Amino acid sequence: MTDFEIPYDETRDPTWEVGVDRIPWRRRHDDTCSKTGPCPRCGHSIAFVEEAPADSESRGAGGQGKFEECNCEVVHPETPEGRIGCGANGLIRRADSNLSADSGGTKR
Repeated sequence: MTDFEIPYDETRDPTWEVGVDRIPWRRRHDDTCSKTGPCPRCGHSIAFVEEAPADSESRGAGGQGKFEECNCEVVHPETPEGRIGCGANGLIRRADSNLSADSGGTKR
């Protein structure tokens, strides 16, 4: 089965969450953080952006998650009208305040 044949499925999968959490957050110069990499389910490129946490705020280690879903821009089989991605979703760790600009996810 090729990645285009993977049907849309919104079933929450903890292995997807773990796979997305392995992709490092990167602090950008516009006071946001981004995470870009392959979707652990379908392999297409996914990207998430959020405001960079304040220096005194550490959301990444605190267990506070944010709900995200595959946003790969591919219409998989059985995708509901108006949707994109393979449907994989879950709670991912938020960006940590200890990221330096364009750090590749490394702590200061």
